Amino acid sequence: MVELEKFYTNVKVTNDYSRPLGQRLKALLENVIQRLPNEEQFQMKGMIFFNTRSQAIEFWEQMRPKLGFGPDLRPYNRDGNCTYAIGPTVQDSMFAITIIIDNLDFRSDDYIKGLLAHEFSEMSHAWRITQKEMPTLIKMKPKARLIKMDQLTKQNSDPSSKEYAEHEKNVNDEAERLGFRKEIDVLEHAS
Repeated sequence: MVELEKFYTNVKVTNDYSRPLGQRLKALLENVIQRLPNEEQFQMKGMIFFNTRSQAIEFWEQMRPKLGFGPDLRPYNRDGNCTYAIGPTVQDSMFAITIIIDNLDFRSDDYIKGLLAHEFSEMSHAWRITQKEMPTLIKMKPKARLIKMDQLTKQNSDPSSKEYAEHEKNVNDEAERLGFRKEIDVLEHAS
């Protein structure tokens, strides 16, 4: 299991702890973190943002030109996102999880834990797939590497496509492997 102190040395969390929802989210996040297996991918640098939809959109609109990529959080059926850059080692990798808090006051604890587990699983799934292919990926130019990684993970597929459905199934299977089947079931049935 992942130790909180070790996790927080690598991951910065942005959350409004002065509000009851902020305190609740902190407790649920720490529950999920402590249940994660002690695997290499959970030692990479990262950021977790708990923001309103408008704050998240504004943040990613500023970051997109700097990074060359970023999530579109305008669809109202999206409560979370995990953006990542996977390299050959944990030190070369990073992730950013954005959780939209607008409607979370009305969601169950298992829904929120499922949402968090799903986003961690996005990164973990990508980590595990790309590490198998890293000897080939590392030889590629950056743009070709990103395209190949998207092909491997089916990350940027059209939400109405067969590939996207396969991607979501793979991520949910990863969440189950990590021990979050019940929470993923709650998340899936609430959507």
